[in-house]
Amino acid sequence: METRINPQQITHIKLYGAHKGYRWSNGIQKFEYRKFKKYWLFKTNKDGYYSTSGWDNYFESLPEGCYDLLGDLYTRAKIEIYFGEKRIKTMHFDSLEQAKEYCNKNYKKVNLIC
Repeated sequence: METRINPQQITHIKLYGAHKGYRWSNGIQKFEYRKFKKYWLFKTNKDGYYSTSGWDNYFESLPEGCYDLLGDLYTRAKIEIYFGEKRIKTMHFDSLEQAKEYCNKNYKKVNLIC
């Protein structure tokens, strides 16, 4: 589904740089790839999964905007476009410079928050 955005209605855009790990709750958690395991009442995804040190936070597959590098989970640079306090759209980029270029080209009069 395509989201059409009127640039005059956008209040601000938040920029996030690429980093190791994934933003979970209010911090960045480091996720590692773990192989298939079978426990007493629980078994993991056959292809393995990404997890922090415990079972609290895990992904069976890569989340949007993430990639695997040598078994560790990395997050790409992204922008979040807001209308008031409501997030309208999230877009991922390979680098922070590409994200800034996109914002400067398409949303010249909008406040950028880094």
